[in-house]
Amino acid sequence: MTRIYFVTILVALVALTMPAWAQVDIVATAQPRTVSVGEMLTYEITVTIRGTSALTTQAEPSLPDFDGFDTLTTSTRQGLSMGSGGTQSERTYSYTLRASKSGDFIFSPATVQVAGKTYRSAKVKVTVTPGAGSSPRSPFTPPGHEADVPPPIRDEGDYTPKQAIDLRLSAEPEKPYVDQQVVLTFGFYYQSESLYGDTRYEPPSAEDCVVKELPAPPNSSQIVGGREYLVQKRRWALFPTAAGELEIQPVRVITSLSPYGQSDERHTNSVRLQVRPLPQPPPDAHFEGAVGRFTAHLTSDRDAVKSGETFTLSLTIRGTGNVHSLGAPTPRVPDWVNIYKSREDRDVQVGYGGASDAVGGEARFDFLALAKQSGTLNIPPLDVVYFDPQRGRYDTASTDSVIIHIEPGIAVEEPPEQPDDQMRQIKLGRPDRVGSTPLFTANWFWWVQAIPLLLLLLSAYMSHRRSALLSDPVLARSLQAPRMAQQHLAEARAAIKRGDSSAFCASAAHGVTDFIAHKFGLQAADISTQEALAALRSQQVDDELVGRVQHLLEKCDRGRFAVGSPTEHNEMLAETVQVLRRLQTVRPRRG
Repeated sequence: MTRIYFVTILVALVALTMPAWAQVDIVATAQPRTVSVGEMLTYEITVTIRGTSALTTQAEPSLPDFDGFDTLTTSTRQGLSMGSGGTQSERTYSYTLRASKSGDFIFSPATVQVAGKTYRSAKVKVTVTPGAGSSPRSPFTPPGHEADVPPPIRDEGDYTPKQAIDLRLSAEPEKPYVDQQVVLTFGFYYQSESLYGDTRYEPPSAEDCVVKELPAPPNSSQIVGGREYLVQKRRWALFPTAAGELEIQPVRVITSLSPYGQSDERHTNSVRLQVRPLPQPPPDAHFEGAVGRFTAHLTSDRDAVKSGETFTLSLTIRGTGNVHSLGAPTPRVPDWVNIYKSREDRDVQVGYGGASDAVGGEARFDFLALAKQSGTLNIPPLDVVYFDPQRGRYDTASTDSVIIHIEPGIAVEEPPEQPDDQMRQIKLGRPDRVGSTPLFTANWFWWVQAIPLLLLLLSAYMSHRRSALLSDPVLARSLQAPRMAQQHLAEARAAIKRGDSSAFCASAAHGVTDFIAHKFGLQAADISTQEALAALRSQQVDDELVGRVQHLLEKCDRGRFAVGSPTEHNEMLAETVQVLRRLQTVRPRRG
């Protein structure tokens, strides 16, 4: 202990004797930027100080006026890094706000003073749309479908803490179906005189599942045995992807129980779920894996086209559930219409339908169609079969039919077959000179004759490849994975040259996650670390490679908020290249 005090005093004396200089950045953000009345958002101010002053400066920012919002919770987190890139401290102030009236709001810049100089963040604009009563309806919820939002998860308000600091992790439901949403609730109960300083949480983890964080409930208090307990809660939405027993690892909590800054680590209980497999769908149902409650809509971008012209059919599926697991049936068209799946987009929304613990959104599937003759094209309704875990049965969401008028235009015909008797034999001309050597005895003659055959084989291969890519978007995306990864690696190398640590870590992480998304047919726009790891495990990738990917992505996440040296970045880049080469050898499993 004496040695620790000596080192602390020595560091303080060195900091005081060095010339004080600092580079200060202040960034203000709001997520999400658009909410409805009654919904919540998180406003954060991050103050980063680089230089010798990072050891001694504690900068408290001045807040903007939160007019039109109620402040529910506040928290802070702080980090300090010392390395070859210098000393850096980062402190983030987080505020959970609830919108109380509609309109466009602009939060004025947050300011902070360091060494007598004032630094300002940028303004933040937030849009609040009118709600529908006390439970605002999501813009994705069609009128008349308010009952499709699952009931809110009951709160564990009857739990009684048993000691001055108590932790609890619970899950509901405890026996979910595969891909059914489970709400994990972490409760932190403590007496106010028991803690000193900030508290940090590490979220729970589990295999064969997808986890998304939900908005934190407001802080509360309760009286137990004449003593007041303060209660902080955190929530996560979990989607199990495999049947069987699922163990959720404990939440790790790091706090300070002493005014002298000594940290204490505690853990919650673990939770075991019995994940039930989905029942067998009806024999005539075309089930694509949708679990939740959904509606479906089929539209066309054109009401009338000419034959030989293309048009786009869009199938949009909206509702509550794991949007990433949604599949789409192909519209039924006659033989004289060619149709290909061309694109898919997924928008995941936390707090779907006005329920803070519901995860949902929409998935849109585009199909490119081409009519080869004129006439009236009547596309019948599409049936999207989904499993409703609340009712424990399969239901169907049906679209409306779509009518498109095909006017005469360019005739599209299949290429006719060439009869064998129409092929002409190549006749060699008479030699110009008697006694000259015949051409077919020369080696170069046969090489020239082979050129048309090689061109024909190349053309057939390219045609087959083009048809395969049009009929199989998953294969097309898988083939694009190396090119997408090379683009991110180029951005990472450019960030190293600029000395931009945050941009480098983001590019390296995106290179790996986008590669996994394209390789295995996931939606790259919203893939998290846990989703990437779940995808690898579902492909039965060996644990050693999964561990390397997890270690690399976690290192990239930490590196976004720390200053690293070029040597460290080059080592991370080399590790990223090795991981991508290993992933390239993994063959995607179908079905």
